[in-house]
Amino acid sequence: MEKLPQAGAYTRLLYSYLDLKGLGITYSESQIIRKEKTGTFPRRVRLGENRVAWVAAEIHQWIKSLTEAPRERKPAPTPPKDGYQGGRRKRPAQAATEAA
Repeated sequence: MEKLPQAGAYTRLLYSYLDLKGLGITYSESQIIRKEKTGTFPRRVRLGENRVAWVAAEIHQWIKSLTEAPRERKPAPTPPKDGYQGGRRKRPAQAATEAA
């Protein structure tokens, strides 16, 4: 894919879905629709009956807002008190015969 110009270079530049992929936005089309509805992704512009695009300046601003947001480091999850680490549990009778 060809290198895309910066948002400041063209104020009316539009990005297609494939252009978004080229920018590293790997959301599926349905995920983008959900994010647009919740206001967490820029709204699309309808170009025709079956064609949409996104305003480049809005996409670059959205990326900038993500990278400028403070990142919190989540603590590692603590294991449960019963020692269960996930996976399939054994039946109590099965566990007792294996322990013996």
